[in-house]
Amino acid sequence: MHTLSTDLAEVAKKAQPKLLVTYHRIYHMNIQDNAIDVEAETRRRSDLILQEIRDAGYTGKVVNGEDLDVFNA
Repeated sequence: MHTLSTDLAEVAKKAQPKLLVTYHRIYHMNIQDNAIDVEAETRRRSDLILQEIRDAGYTGKVVNGEDLDVFNA
């Protein structure tokens, strides 16, 4: 089961992590459409996920993790 960004915000508000990192995001887009710039659309949707988390009331630091990212506390 996947967690909605708004639900993640509620959990994070309680847990108060130093850094909230999202991963394994689902974007639901048709990558077979050659008219879509997949990289730009992925970035746009990643930004929207972060905004949804903030709009749901989470005020801590939050980023979208990518493969091989390293985060120091």
